[in-house]
Amino acid sequence: MEKNSLQKKIIILSVSIVVITVMAFSVIIAIRLYTARNEIVEQGRSAVEQIQAASGDKYSEEDMKELIDQLNKLTGRSVRLSDENLSKVMIRLMILSVALILLAIVLSILFSRKVAKPYIKKIVVISSQKERMETELNIATEIQAGTLPKNFPLYPERKEFDVYASMDPAREVGGDFYDIFLIDDDHLALVVGDVSDKGVPAALFMMITKALIKTGTPGEVSPADTLEKVNNQLADADINEMFVTVWLGILTISTGEMVTANAGHEDPFIRSRDGEFALKKSPHGLVLGSMKNMKYNNEKIILAPGDLLFMYTDGLAEATNSDGERWGLDSVTKALNDHKTSSPAELLQEIKTDADAYVGDAKQFDDLTMLAIEYKGA
Repeated sequence: MEKNSLQKKIIILSVSIVVITVMAFSVIIAIRLYTARNEIVEQGRSAVEQIQAASGDKYSEEDMKELIDQLNKLTGRSVRLSDENLSKVMIRLMILSVALILLAIVLSILFSRKVAKPYIKKIVVISSQKERMETELNIATEIQAGTLPKNFPLYPERKEFDVYASMDPAREVGGDFYDIFLIDDDHLALVVGDVSDKGVPAALFMMITKALIKTGTPGEVSPADTLEKVNNQLADADINEMFVTVWLGILTISTGEMVTANAGHEDPFIRSRDGEFALKKSPHGLVLGSMKNMKYNNEKIILAPGDLLFMYTDGLAEATNSDGERWGLDSVTKALNDHKTSSPAELLQEIKTDADAYVGDAKQFDDLTMLAIEYKGA
């Protein structure tokens, strides 16, 4: 379609130029011939008048008539000659116009094939690439969204905790993910991760990582051991040189003790029942999948009834406005404390609203994933 459109435009432009040029020359020549004819006629009549004025009584009226007739014949021949020339010129111009139009069409076709071919080919390639990228992004979005828990509340029968999570994909779909699952009746696993790549590869890598963590966690209450095991599996696979940051927490439901391990991910925020949100920093291990036999540390957090833990990916603090300025952890902390009495579901929606207000219409290139759990006690 692009090729035909370009070729038609070139042909129309070429023909238009030829037609305008021919018409301009035709008008100029016609004006010149018409002017020449009138000059001949006027010159003949002027000559008669001059002869009449100069002759006086030298010529009889009959002689004068004969002289005028001769001059009129001369003028008539001049007029006919000019008319004939005009007609011939116009016929020639018409023939020339048709020839030039045909030539323009032929040259336009040749030009469009020779000169425009690379351009047309480039358009086709770009269109194909764009269509393929959009298809890939759609597939990645479906994979990403389809593997995440989303029917909240996940465990409505469990009154000991209230947990909620959300993931908002950016235009360029990344590999953000979260997971929430019961290891057994007394242990709840919480996972938040971020794959280094984007698109379908990242979505597939995310799905593999999520599955490995879930299958490696049952019967295991040490997040550090789970991350070490998953790291070795991913490093052995060496999938497109990708890696993933992961925060894994395991809550003992009966006591409120949470054991966490961090593989290059963000630090969580903790809010005590009557306090404010504060960043809970801990040692970080290396990201998963980059190098085998890495060690990770377990960290303990004691949640009292009413305490709330908030975890997220870097897309939150790195949300960027139209001036290229990031929202930052300080702004995230302030936003959390502005809504510190909210439930997990309300909190995530309010933080998302605040982040959206900050970035405005600026396009975002990283997913935004958040998880919040409030411990209510056994």
